[in-house]
Amino acid sequence: MAKVMISIPDDFLAQIDQVARSRHQTRSEYFRELARRDMEVRREATGRGSTLEAAKQAWERIQAMAERMRGVPFDSTAEIRRLRDEGWSRRQVEQVHDAPDEEKST
Repeated sequence: MAKVMISIPDDFLAQIDQVARSRHQTRSEYFRELARRDMEVRREATGRGSTLEAAKQAWERIQAMAERMRGVPFDSTAEIRRLRDEGWSRRQVEQVHDAPDEEKST
């Protein structure tokens, strides 16, 4: 296994060591875990179906809905309560939202 030397201020290293000890890890284990997590986050952010991509798609749907609703009085809180009271799940709401407009009116 390769060894790496890095420079870290003493007070910061003391904090790192304290966190590693609280997790019952060595300093090396702690840094490896941090590196793995960082690489996972970056992979998810750039991969297909990533959290970032899902957030972008959700924002696009919100913008499209806002455009369709322009000028229409709407109480989002009342609508959410109505859907909840009727037992609608998030998936059902998304399916209706994603359906072509002619299906929504039926």
